[in-house]
Amino acid sequence: MTSCSGFNYNWFTVTDRFNFTMIQGTGATMYWASRNSTSSIRIYNWAENSNTIYWNDVSIGSWNRTTPYQCAGPDSLNWCARQSSTSGYTNDGRIETGWVAGGVIGFMWNASQGGSFNYPYVDVARFNESDKPLIKPADHLEFKLCLAIPSDRGRRSRRHCRHRLRMRLR
Repeated sequence: MTSCSGFNYNWFTVTDRFNFTMIQGTGATMYWASRNSTSSIRIYNWAENSNTIYWNDVSIGSWNRTTPYQCAGPDSLNWCARQSSTSGYTNDGRIETGWVAGGVIGFMWNASQGGSFNYPYVDVARFNESDKPLIKPADHLEFKLCLAIPSDRGRRSRRHCRHRLRMRLR
């Protein structure tokens, strides 16, 4: 591009997905994901030297998606239920961030209160990069107070989560 010469590009369009979340840490293959339901996600992969996009639909175990999310602050305002500018809610269960490191692909998203969770929580799912099976049921970050993890569209560390995450702060 510095020589002002042309370049080639490809694109991908779908109409049956709400959002895509690209991951950080990729090499010669780009990965991204989108939800199928509250118990399944679609992991896409597109190799740099290919014109073909592949995907795997993977079961992840059920998670809560009851809008609006309920987490009252000290002023009694429900900051998790902020409505978006286009309708619906900003906390709606979409995948917020993803990464690949050490042969593992991971994704994180906010889930709502419900079941054994008194407050919204963060779900984490990890998959083997080679053939995309779920490594184990989704991990959860749960707190005894309201906490939502903002998306930075990727992890700053090249390491991935290795242990089950279930935190209760008292």
